[in-house]
Amino acid sequence: KCQSDTAIDLVFLVDSSTSVRRQNFNQLLHFVSDIVRRFQIGPNDVQVALVRYSSSADIAFSLSAHSDETNVINSIVSITNNPGSRKLGQALQTVSNQLLSSEAGQRDGVPTVVIAIATGHSDDLINSAARDMKSKATVIGVGIRSMKGLNALALMDLKEMVFQLYNLDCLNKISYCFFLIILDIDECSTKTHNCHNSATCTNTPASFDCNCIEGFTGDGLTCTDIDECGLGIFQCTTEQNCQNTPSSYKCVCKTGYIMNNRTQGCEDIDECSSDQNDCSGKTECVNTIGSFTCQCLDGYAKQNGGSFCEDIDECALGLTGCHTNADCINTIGSYQCKCNAGYTGDGFTCEDIDECALGTHSCHPLAECRNTKGSYHCECRAGYQTHPDFTCIDINECSQGIDNCGGNATCINTVGKYNCTCNVGYTGDPFKQCIDIDECLLDQANCDKNAECTNLIGDFICSCKTGYEENPTTRVCEDIDECAEGTDQCGMDCANTIGSFQCSCRDGYKMSDSGTCTDIDECSTGVDDCKENSVCTNTVGGYTCKCDHGYQGDGKVSCSDINECIGGTSECVENADCINTVGSHKCTCKDGYSGDGKVACTNIDECLLGTHNCSGNATCTNNIGSYVCDCNRGYTDIDECASPFLNDCAENGNCTNTNGSYSCACKIGYSGDGKTCDVKCKGNNVIDLVILLDTSSSIKINNFDLIRKFVANIINQFEVGRNGLMVGMATYSRSVQNLWELNQYGDKESLLRAVRGIVYNGGGTNTGAAITNITDIKFSERAGRKCRRKDVKAVTIVVTDGKSWDSVGEPALLLRNKSSVIALGVKNAVKSQLVEIASYPPETYAQEVTSFTDLEKFTSTLFNIICGTD
Repeated sequence: KCQSDTAIDLVFLVDSSTSVRRQNFNQLLHFVSDIVRRFQIGPNDVQVALVRYSSSADIAFSLSAHSDETNVINSIVSITNNPGSRKLGQALQTVSNQLLSSEAGQRDGVPTVVIAIATGHSDDLINSAARDMKSKATVIGVGIRSMKGLNALALMDLKEMVFQLYNLDCLNKISYCFFLIILDIDECSTKTHNCHNSATCTNTPASFDCNCIEGFTGDGLTCTDIDECGLGIFQCTTEQNCQNTPSSYKCVCKTGYIMNNRTQGCEDIDECSSDQNDCSGKTECVNTIGSFTCQCLDGYAKQNGGSFCEDIDECALGLTGCHTNADCINTIGSYQCKCNAGYTGDGFTCEDIDECALGTHSCHPLAECRNTKGSYHCECRAGYQTHPDFTCIDINECSQGIDNCGGNATCINTVGKYNCTCNVGYTGDPFKQCIDIDECLLDQANCDKNAECTNLIGDFICSCKTGYEENPTTRVCEDIDECAEGTDQCGMDCANTIGSFQCSCRDGYKMSDSGTCTDIDECSTGVDDCKENSVCTNTVGGYTCKCDHGYQGDGKVSCSDINECIGGTSECVENADCINTVGSHKCTCKDGYSGDGKVACTNIDECLLGTHNCSGNATCTNNIGSYVCDCNRGYTDIDECASPFLNDCAENGNCTNTNGSYSCACKIGYSGDGKTCDVKCKGNNVIDLVILLDTSSSIKINNFDLIRKFVANIINQFEVGRNGLMVGMATYSRSVQNLWELNQYGDKESLLRAVRGIVYNGGGTNTGAAITNITDIKFSERAGRKCRRKDVKAVTIVVTDGKSWDSVGEPALLLRNKSSVIALGVKNAVKSQLVEIASYPPETYAQEVTSFTDLEKFTSTLFNIICGTD
């Protein structure tokens, strides 16, 4: 395993498209598991996430989902394939958007590696998603048989990060190579190196190099600055001084010079423009090479030969150019020209200000402004009058009665005027005459759809229709529920309708001419659905179905014959054979006994009655249910069973030699006296048999050998072929292995050879998933199911030794719709789950044995159950 101080966020994208068969998909998961097992898994070590993709991308588990190897491996091997198209681009986008974030468990400063596995060309575009992915993680592409599109996954176009395998069998040979590739962490990008701050880090396979940057010297782990000035290896001009800097040097201009950034040369400093002079506020600076001089500013002069600069009064001396509509104002060192009030300009040019146009007047908002030279005056607008405070107030034409509104109209005063509007419910010219509006006729009433409109003079009213009432809050006409309020007159069921209600009778009743509900006698009218072999009983409002004596079921779905012989409810006494019949059974005494089979079966003394077949030179000795022959003194026993010519046992019977004679007994699966043996199975011997064997780890390999022998013993009881027994086989643990279908083996020899070759797998116990699998696959026309022939019965045997990890109830219900199901539990099997799986009754179809060695003894019992199924 990788050392515990190695931290990596590892993400797998596994192709689950249609071209990946279930077995191949398991190989891909095995490859992923091999890589994961080489790392130390944990929140401070290696974290693992997995995405299964085909037509869509499914996150099996995120980086933070599992913190130990066991949970990660268990989650990987439990994933099933999801056939569909192959959309790798969508899968990459899902990883980038949903997995590569701190919320999903990605860690800062920890390298992220994404391994994308594809078995063919992607059905969508991946370039954009690949670029986005490569900005967040190291991407490794694995192409099975095809490389189309995978080169876009290469990190920084490094094609060595994309691999092509020609078949899936190569996967188990290269997992260690991928472990080494992942393990080569880029110490430079993850900043886990120890290079000096003034050195560059270069990643190498399984390591890194440190090199001092230009201007420094050292081994990369320690770097010191090179003093170019002290060593005299600089290149500065005569106007510059050398100044050492970290990793380099710079040339600094000497005093009196400044650097020209464009030419990179040193130029003379203009002290005047750079405020590096001491001229006073009344002087100006004049630059010279290396120095400067101070001269009097404009508006100043040295008076009478003095050395100080003094102000000149230009206004008094008439030295200005001010406009005639402007005043001259002397200032220190200069003068100003200011336009007079009502004029605007710079003082040298002055123009009249139009206060009205500029909005700088003080007229009332309801007055008009009139401009004059240098000023303006105000006049109130029409509809207004001047107030003593020079404001304009509105004239109310309505209150003063000077409006001209017509009849049924209202005068509304407005600022500066008035308006006439027709009253509510009227229309027309409000300045002449307003007439009534018929809102109902014009559909202007806006009444509810379930209300009626009535026009009034100047108004209207809305009234809810019959069967409706007004909601006082919403003013909407709502349906009256006569059924809920009890205002209906129904005798049984009332169904409210919009604006009314409807009466109806419940199931089992009918409406009479008088409107009342009376009971329907389904039994006498023949409308019941009771099955054959059942009795219909009428009840008030319904009826019941009950199976006849000797049958079982609910009476509606089915009434099937009760096999009293298997269920243990027969009347047969000891030493009698029970034979099931339709709706009943019969009892016959076994060979060697006589009686009616129900009251008693007594031993027959064959020796006394002379019904034995002992030799004339032998002595007959009676036994319970049989007899033996012993050769007389001087005679020796002949083994009649050694040759078919010496005994008359039937072809389907077994011959047993005795002293002085022999006995015949029918083989398992046949009945008779041994000399005549007929098929014992109910109906006929044509059966479709599906066997589902548990191969989980709790069984162990030596016990599985006993299971194979048990299966062979069952097959040996039947004739194998199209007109006899056909067998389909599947095994399961965590997953299902469909070994062969019903129509694959048509003879007993090849079928038994296949049974001997069944492989023990080990693993968990997912019985529910295995039952679902054989229901969908084994009992199909393609698999050879003889479902078109009514006389072929289907039987399924489920053999398990422990509790299922998943639910068995629903899958078993679907299987029982297609087959009789026998659940056989060995050792630690859970009885309640066996009952859930088995057909009814459970005392017949849910069976248990205490150990695997007991399976051989159970063969005869299981044969009888198979033969007794319908």
